[in-house]
Amino acid sequence: MKKVIFIAMVLFAVITTASAKKYSPMAGGGLGFQLVGDNVAFVMSAEGMVPIYNSLYARTTLLSIAAGDNTVFTFGTGTGVGLVYFFPSRQMEPYAGAGLSLTTSSGYTNLVFEFGGGAQFELKNSPIKPYAEAILGIVSVSGDYYYDDTDIMFSLMFGIRFGGD
Repeated sequence: MKKVIFIAMVLFAVITTASAKKYSPMAGGGLGFQLVGDNVAFVMSAEGMVPIYNSLYARTTLLSIAAGDNTVFTFGTGTGVGLVYFFPSRQMEPYAGAGLSLTTSSGYTNLVFEFGGGAQFELKNSPIKPYAEAILGIVSVSGDYYYDDTDIMFSLMFGIRFGGD
């Protein structure tokens, strides 16, 4: 199933990139922290973004490591997808986004809905775009033996991206 989702995401990226001719894909990574319930984790992630239409991008986290009370490593299709809209500006590009991820492992199902925003900065004569973002989310975990738990997630990330328009 994960392979089918991954292939569908790649096809979607190719088709949408062709329809958003002015804009180009972006890749990047970041460092930050994440607070879920009372668990704090240090997070490192790598992401990819493809343009859908004008300033609207589809985003997925390609690799993520959250080291804390519960260390979590996610790779590929288990990390979720989202939409990001960049508000046109010259040197600082504010953006808003929302995403959804659904993972299952060891009898547990995790559903995460997140939304937030940030700012991406244009550097003169440089392909590097530093960014900072804050994300708020709802994490729902269910599992065997009628286990259900819902927590609020807060994430603060800083990083760099390459590409874009």
